[in-house]
Order: sequence, then C-alpha cells, then structure tokens
Amino acid sequence: MGQREDLARQLGERVARYRDTGEARYVVGLDTLAQAAALLRLTVAHEADDKAAAHRRRFRRRRARDRSWETLAEVFWCRFAARPDSDEGLTDVATALDVVTGPLTHGDLQRMPDYLVAGLALHQTRLTAYAAGDDGGFEERMVRAAAVLRTPPSACSREALRQAADDYRHVLRYASMRSPDYAELLADTGTALMMLFGGEQDGWLLDEAERLRRRRLAVEARGGDGRARALTDLIACLRRRWEHQQDPSVLRECAALGGELADSPPDAPGVRMTTLFWSGQVLHNLAAASGDTEVSVRALQLLRAAAETAESQHDLYAHVSIAYELSCALLGQYRAGHGLPALREAYDQAVVATALGVHPDLAAFYAHRMVVGRELAAATGDVPLMREAADLGRSALSVSSCQDDDPNRPLIHGEFSTTLHALYALTGDIDVLQHAVVAARDCEAAHPPDDPRRPAALGLLCELLMEQYAAQPNGTTLGEALHAARQAVDACPPGNPHRPRCLLRLSKALFLLTVPDALDEAVELAEEAAREMPLDHPERPLALAQLAACLTRSFELGVGDTMARVVEVTRDALRALPRDAPVRAGVLVNLSSALRIRARQDTGIRVLEEAAEIAREAVAAAPGNAYTHAVLGFALQDRYEREPSSTVLRGARQAFAAAVETDGLPAAVRLKAYRALAWSHMASEDPASALAACERAVDLLPGIASMVLWHRDRRRALLGTAGLASEAASAAVAAGRPDRAVELLERARGTVLTETMDRRGMLAVLAGRDRELAGRYDDLLQEVEFFDTDPDGLAILAVPGQLGGPDPMPRAGGREAGFDFDGPSREQLLSMLARIQARRQELSALWEQLLGRIRRLDGFEDFMRPLSAEELRREAADGPIVLLNASRYRGDALIVSTDAIRSVPLDGVDRDTVVRQVDRLYAALASASADSMRERRRGQQALSELLGWLWDRIADPVLEALGRAGRPSDDIEEDGPPPRVWWCPIGEAAPLPLHAAGHHAAGGPQTGRPRTVLDRVVSSYTPTIRALRHARAQRARLLWESGPVPRPDAEAAAERAGRPGALVVAVPEVPGAQSPPLHGVLPEARRVCALIPHSVLLSGSAADKRAVSEALPHHGLVHFACHGLADWSDPDSSTLLLHDHAHNPFTLADVARRHLPGAALAFLSACDTTGGNAPRLHDEAVHIASAFQLAGYRGVIGTLWPVNDKAAQQISDIFYATLTLDGTAALRPERAPFALHRAVRELRAKCADSPSLWAAHLHVGL
Repeated sequence: MGQREDLARQLGERVARYRDTGEARYVVGLDTLAQAAALLRLTVAHEADDKAAAHRRRFRRRRARDRSWETLAEVFWCRFAARPDSDEGLTDVATALDVVTGPLTHGDLQRMPDYLVAGLALHQTRLTAYAAGDDGGFEERMVRAAAVLRTPPSACSREALRQAADDYRHVLRYASMRSPDYAELLADTGTALMMLFGGEQDGWLLDEAERLRRRRLAVEARGGDGRARALTDLIACLRRRWEHQQDPSVLRECAALGGELADSPPDAPGVRMTTLFWSGQVLHNLAAASGDTEVSVRALQLLRAAAETAESQHDLYAHVSIAYELSCALLGQYRAGHGLPALREAYDQAVVATALGVHPDLAAFYAHRMVVGRELAAATGDVPLMREAADLGRSALSVSSCQDDDPNRPLIHGEFSTTLHALYALTGDIDVLQHAVVAARDCEAAHPPDDPRRPAALGLLCELLMEQYAAQPNGTTLGEALHAARQAVDACPPGNPHRPRCLLRLSKALFLLTVPDALDEAVELAEEAAREMPLDHPERPLALAQLAACLTRSFELGVGDTMARVVEVTRDALRALPRDAPVRAGVLVNLSSALRIRARQDTGIRVLEEAAEIAREAVAAAPGNAYTHAVLGFALQDRYEREPSSTVLRGARQAFAAAVETDGLPAAVRLKAYRALAWSHMASEDPASALAACERAVDLLPGIASMVLWHRDRRRALLGTAGLASEAASAAVAAGRPDRAVELLERARGTVLTETMDRRGMLAVLAGRDRELAGRYDDLLQEVEFFDTDPDGLAILAVPGQLGGPDPMPRAGGREAGFDFDGPSREQLLSMLARIQARRQELSALWEQLLGRIRRLDGFEDFMRPLSAEELRREAADGPIVLLNASRYRGDALIVSTDAIRSVPLDGVDRDTVVRQVDRLYAALASASADSMRERRRGQQALSELLGWLWDRIADPVLEALGRAGRPSDDIEEDGPPPRVWWCPIGEAAPLPLHAAGHHAAGGPQTGRPRTVLDRVVSSYTPTIRALRHARAQRARLLWESGPVPRPDAEAAAERAGRPGALVVAVPEVPGAQSPPLHGVLPEARRVCALIPHSVLLSGSAADKRAVSEALPHHGLVHFACHGLADWSDPDSSTLLLHDHAHNPFTLADVARRHLPGAALAFLSACDTTGGNAPRLHDEAVHIASAFQLAGYRGVIGTLWPVNDKAAQQISDIFYATLTLDGTAALRPERAPFALHRAVRELRAKCADSPSLWAAHLHVGL
C-alpha cells in the first residue's frame, strides 16, 4: 500500500471514530491536520502526474476511481462540524467545499453522504454572499493587509495593525488549504498578530498567533523551504511565549524545533542561510535570557551552519551579520563556563564581523569586538589586546557619532568605560582610569532621566569613581560617587529588582567617608540590600560582606562595641558563596581581618590561629591576589607579637614578600605591606633588608600624595603613613647608615609642606641660571598652587581662556556627606569641578615636562629631587640640627653638622615611651590649669618631672655628644654668637618641649654645670631640614624679584623687607566664640607698637580676616595677640581667631596659600600654634607656625600649649625690648631666637616651679 492510500485509510478511521463517538479530538488536532495536508499534497501531485501521462499518450482515459478526494472532503467537513463557530472551522469547511467543487466529478458527489453535500451547498451560498459583500472581497483585503505589513514598524499605528489582522482573519476564514497561498496566508496573519502583540501585550493575541504558526508548520512538508520558514516563525513566537510566561516546556520545544531545522535545512542556499541565521539569532537571545544550555547549543549549531552557508555563497555582507550573532552566542557560551576555546572562537568571529568596514550596524560590531577582546585580554593578561579593545571602543563611538540618534550609543559608552577600567586593572595607569570615568559620565548623560537603564549607568559611574578615589583619594571624586549612587537609588523605587544592588553601591560609597553618621547609614543600607535580596541571590553574600565591613569600621571608630556580630555576618556571607565563587577570597580576607580585630578583645591565641588559617584558605583560593598574601602576613604578625615563634615569623616574612611582589595592590596597601616586611626583617635582626623594604615604601609616597589630588585629600592620603619615616630611619641606623637615616626622614616627612617649600624656594636658584625659564616656572607654579586649593577655597571656577569663564565658585565640602552650597545645581557643580580636575591633571603633566626641561640644564640634574646627605649637612652651617627619632624599634638622636651625621642611641626611648610622655605632658597641663590650687601644683610638679625626664633621656646625651657644656651669654650683643641648636622632633615627639628640658632649680639661674638646655644652648625648631633651606631661599627670591626685571609683587616684597614697622593684630574677645576674653592682649599690642615705630595696630572689630589679609603683604613683621585653635580632625582648618571668626575664619590654609618672600618674623602670641599635629599626621608638621613658614616668614615664634595671659604678655615685652634695646634701635629679626631665649630664661627665674608659664614659647626657623 502506498503512502497516499495509507494516509487515506488513517484519516477514514479518524472520521469513523468521530462519527461513532462525537469526540472532536479524533479530527481537530494538529496531527490530523498534518495528515490531511500531506494527503492533499500527494493527491494533487498524483492528479498532475496522471494528467501529464494522459497528455503524453494524446488520448483521454477515464481515471480509476480515487477515494482520496472524498476522504479529504469528509475530514475537513468533520473538523468544521466539531467546532463550527471557530475561524479554523470555517477554513476547514472552505477547504472541503474547494475539494468538492474542484476535482470531484458528479458521480463522486453522488456517492458522498447527503449531510455533507447539503452542508457544503449551504456554505457555498454563504461564501458567495461574502465575496459579493460591500465590505470587500478576498483580493481587496489581502492587498490592504499586505501593505500594512510592508510599513516600517515605527510608522505603523496600532489601528492599522488591528485592521490588517482583521482583514487576514476574514480571508483566512474562507481560504482553502488546497490553495497554494494558504501557508503564506497563515504566515502573514501570524506576523500581523505578533506585531500587534508587541504593542498591546495581550496574551490572547500571542495565543492566536501561536495557533496559526503551528497550523502552518503542520501543513508544510518536511524538508521543504516552507517548513524551514515555518520553524523559524514558530521559534520566534515561542520565544515571546517564554518571555511572557517563563514556561520551561517552551525552552525544550524551541531546542527541538531548532534541532529539526539544523538536521533538515532547506536546499535553496538563500533560504537556508536566512532561516538558519534568524532561528539561531532568536535561540541565542532566548538562551541569553533563560540560561538554558540546550537552547544555547542549538543556537550555536544553527549560526555555525548559517555562517558556513554565507561563506560558501561568498555573501560577505550577510556573513558579517551572521558572524556577529555567532560571536555573541559564543561569548555567552564562555560566560556560561565553556572555557577559553569558546572565547577565542568568539573573538575570531568578531574580527570577521568588522571585516567589511561598511554596515548599518558597524558601531555595534566594533563595540562587540571590543567586549570580546576585553574579556579575552582579561582572561589571558594580554595588555596589547586590551589596548586594541580600547581603540575599538573609540572606533565604535566615532561611527556611532555619525549616526543620528543611535540607540546603542549609551551602551557603547558604558562598554567603552568598562574596557578602559579593565585596561587600568592590567596596567595600573591612573590616566586610563580617569578616561574610564569620563566615558562613564558620557554613558550616564546619554540616558534620559526616565530610561530604565539609567540606574545601571549611574552604578557604573559610581563604581569607577570609587575606584578612582581608592587610587587617588580626592574628596570631590567621592562626592560625585555619592551623588551618582543616591541618584541610582532614587531611580529604583521599592520593588524594583535593581534596587538592592543600588543600595549596596551607596553603602560602599558612604563606607569610604569614614564618618560615624555616614557609617550608620551605610550599615542600614547594607542591611536593607541583604533583606531585599532572595536567599539565593548571587549578590547577597556581597551585601553581607559589605555589612560586615561597615560594622568593622564602626568598631574601629569606637562606635560599635563588639566584633562578634561582624564575624558572624561574615561567616554567613561565606556560607552563602559557592566554593568556586571569584569573590570568595575577598570574603575570606574580610573574615581573617575581623578575627584579628576580635583577637584584641580576647587574650587567647585561638582566635589569631583561626585568622591565620582563614587567610591561608584565601591564599589558596586566589594565589595571585596580593591582598590574600598581605592579610596572611598581618595575621601571622599579630600571632608572633602575642607569642613569638621563629616559624611564625618566617611565615609572616614570606607572606609579606609575596604580597609586595604580586601586582594588584594599591599604593597605600603596598606601602603598608613593605612596612610589615621591614618589621619582619627587624624582628629577624636583619636591618639591611629592613632598610631596603623601608626605602621601597618611601618611594611610594609621591604617588600616594600626588599633586593631582586636592590639598586636603593629599593630607588624607598620608594618614596611613604615620611612623614610616621613623621606622625607616631606625632601620638605617641599625644598619650603620645614619646619613641614609636622615635622607629618609627628610623624604618621608612633611611631604606636602616641604614639597611646596621646595617649589617656592627653588625659584630663586633657577633664576640665577635662566631668568626666562624661571619666569615660566613661576607662572606655572602660581597656577598649580591656585588649583591646589580645596574646592571650598577657590575664588573662581575658571581661569579665563582655560575653563570657560570667571563664574563664582560655590562652597563645596565633598569630603563629608556630600555638597553644601547655594547656587548651581549639583550636576552643574559636578561638571565644574570635573573641569577643574581635568585642568589640574593637565597642570601636573605640564609641571613634569617643565621639570624635565630644567633638569637638562648643567648642574640642575637633581632639581626638585630629594636632597642628599651632603646637601642636608650644608643647612647646619649656623648650628647643629638634632633629629629626635623614636620608632617601635629604638630611639636615636641624629645629629647633623656640616662635617658629619652621627647617631646617639637613646636608652629607654622608643615610640611607646614617647607616647606615654606626651600623654603625661597633656595630663600635667590639664592639671596645671585646673581650678584647684592643689591640682595646679600637682600639674606643675608633673610637668617639672617630665622636663627632667627629657633631660636625662634625650637632651643630656645629645648635648654631651655636641660638647655643649657651658651656658650661653645673657647679653645677645656680646661678641661671638651663642651656641645654637635646632631641634627636629619626629612624629609623636613633636609636642615635647625639648628646649625646656632639664632640672630647673627654683630661684634663678643654676650654678656649676647646668643640667638644663636653656642654660647651655639657644634652641630653635624646624619641622624638617628642608624648611631651613626654604627660609634661606626667601631672601634669594626677594633679590630676584627686585632685580633688573621686577616681578609684579617685587614692590610689596621690598616694602616688607625694608619697612621698620610691624603689623600688630590684637583680638581680646571674639564675638560668638566660647573662648574667654584675653585682658592682656591690648596692653601687649600697645607695648609692641610703642617699641616698634610705624607699626599698624588692628584690634577689635577692625581685626577681621579681610583687613588682616590686605595688611600682611606690606609688613615684614607681624604680631598676633589672640586665641589660637588647633583642629586635629582637619589640621588645615586650624585658626587664629579674628573678630569675624564665626563666619569667616582665618585658617592655616589661608596663611599657607600666601607668597610673602620678604617676610621676616611672625610672633604668634596665641594658644597652641606649634603643639604637634593631628594624631595620624605627626610626620606632616601641619600647624599654624609651619603655615607661616610656608608663606615666607623666615622665623616664627609660637607656643606648644595655651599660655597664661600675663605670662604671654611678659614674654612679649621682654622679647621686643631685647630686640629693639627698649625701642632705641632698629629691630633685627635674625636675633629673634636669642631674644626669645632671654625672655624665657627671665620668666623662668621668676617662676621656675611653674614651667607651664614659661616653657611653651619656642622659635621655629632661622
């Protein structure tokens, strides 16, 4: 039996069962339709063959009776009878009618059942009536509907689509399956419905379209071109079904349909390429959305076959599009874990996609190749390939910019930014990271405010800004990151799936502020993010880890009271992570660190042992991660310091060595690792190796405090470096190299202060060689320092011609919780600050270029480079310089003289001892100013004992080594200069009154060999040796500015140098301040004016910031009699309290910004003007006295602590009377240290048992 006869038999059985049972399932299913369609195709073909054969024999022969047509008529009639009111039923009866009125003869019709003949006759009447109706017939509706489908989707209205769908439905109701256009009619109707569904998202439209496309598949013959198109259309429809309902069974069917198409592709090359490509593309998108592996495999199979077809047909235009989709699918395979081969093939196909160079989607092709190249370069560490990827991103943006309203442009900006970030990760080039930030800004700006993708763009910008802040801690950068993070959160209301990620990112940004209030909010946001994430959310462990980090920082700031919760939360994060998760090593690092902190509350060793074990697990998880090695070293370091062991020490040393040798550590963390490595060498009694490690750490300082940072941010960046200078010097001394110790102390301390001093001081040196180059240097220096000002101090936003106009700069305090300003919007402010930052980066590059040009001059090879020991010794021409260095390892006094540098070991002196003595000093001073007489006496006694300790442990060994056994003359005009010593206490020792060290007997000067510094030498202080060099350079600069071609400020400089009068500022009471009135201020000021003719007195309301600022440039001597306030939280905000302090403070930063090279002496008769620094900025010499030095004053008189009003007045009176010979001689500022020495000794003679009254004043500089 042939296939046709077999199909007819099977269909006849179905009809019989339906007639017997009335159950529609026997005739209405797609399997019945497929059999009927197959029988119809075979019967039509048989009929054609029979007619052709008869024509060849040239005679008609009555054909044998064929029941196939009758069977088809009965089948389609029964399908209609089973559902007469449906559109499918109408199509079935139309087909039955077509069969009856077509090939069947009159005899055939007589043999058919009466019910069938009668029904078909009735339906034929209806069909005839419809065709003649007023609403148009088949042809008109077909033309009208087809025209709609040919209209571009963007120009096609929903009303037109609805009409087209209705037209196709009407035509389809009365169309016969026997028609050769029936399958195409099904396809067009399904397309119209899918287009309508795309706009209305009504599920019933998708249901109808799917039914029609299944009917089309059923009626198409296997292996034919039509079936291939039907498979493609049904796959596309099912993809929308999955998007609409997320039904897993849809994925399985799509994979099966794709498999059929791959196994039986159409023969025609054009159809084969098109259907394989489109089906592969749809399946790839479906696989990307669902993550289904089987669908992904089918997509690759189809796309590879399509690419082969395009290549064989030499259709390059089609080939590039197919290669692009294939590359996308392969990239998805790689990301699903299929390894580098998939990624390499993806890159090869991406190269093919960009080969043509001309394509409407060329920008997208370039962008995709950039992405694939980026991932391949990141996986292989291929820097040239990563640079190529960045270049491709630029090409993509260039092509996109030539296309109006390219919808992919925001995406390309984002991917380009991500690629630059990846290049930065491989190279560490901060310029690349800055360009990545710019690209991220462009990406964010390209998204409309209501674009659902905008939160992701804001998130990318925030992440990059935070990374830039980590590399260069710039407050405005962090402020912008916070702004972007808050905008992202605002754009994601509760319930938005992206909101938890945005909350987490904002928490990270707030965490970087290290401000208690910000940390509280960071904790709340991390908790909220963790709550909103499902338990199986891949980022929930990261939210828990962030929560733990915030809690840890709170504990370190003294806000939290226990680390137990931190450890538990971190353990929860670790348990939620897969063992192969890339971030697992980071969470292990956090857990080890948390356990180390917790161990400080636990005297047992068990917690530290666990911390080390967790760190070892982190190393095993990420052996190439420098952080893991560093954390292991820190854990072992803590373990060793609790219970020393050579094995533990060796392990710590190996871990630190691995950390510094591995790429990826930020400079600040690398510096910390080098310090720890030096510790391990010192503990192993290997000072030479320790010295080498310390030198590498010191080498990192210029990069950490780069000049591209705002001034305050440079200080912030140096917070973690306190103590490095002392440790490096101790290692050098232990290695027998005191000269190297002094060099390192000069390099590693006062980084910002001395850099600025050097820049200003070297101007005169350069002018002596090349005045034109010196002029260029001075111009650039002024602009560099202008833009080195913090945002809230900038007077203007732009230099005309550079940044676009002199708009006023609003106050901006981005270093805290955001911006505080009136005027422009945040976006405008951020844009302005970004422009300023860009100019500062340009200036940094120009500065380096200028230095390179200067260093090419003969004799200037080391211009602005660290000073050698020989150069430092020259600064001791007027007397030895004694650097007091006390580190965790040892204590030494390093004596610098013109002929040598030597060290004097100080027994019983180290960092901890010095810290205890400083605490003792402050406790004694607090008691000495108490209300109780007994407490005050106890305080003075404690202070006297401290001065004795300073003598016994420090001053006596130093002066013995110097041979200073006698006492200086009381008459400063006596022939021969008295012996002088410059003290330079390092780090925590800065507040110690070394000039007053000694055992001071009450009742006047001591007899015999005095045991006090005051009775042996005249003391001065200097924050660094280079500060003395700067003071000497100011006179040379004055000579240059007054030379043959005067500078603009030469007249004022000459006036400062030659004018005998002083500027006297007296502020006895500050409105709005809580400081007590200073009753002796006005008498003190009047006495100064009486002793120094032509002085200018500003007092009371006249002594405001503006008046003082305008008067300072015209006086070489200034005397401040007022309150002083040291701000340890922000040293640059330390102030001298003028009349308008409440709303316009006169800060340290205001003084330091000035250039007063002719200035000679500043007398700061105010509280706490030299008394140390912020606790973590000991090495930076950030106090009011150093600010006056930086401004150009060669000498400064200041105080270490608040001084009694009457005592301060007496010191001032004696000082000026000595300098002016009671007003009979011109003031000689260079004699200031001797005059102060005399004043202190005279006051000591009156109250030796109250050292808080006479030991506070000191001289700084020359």
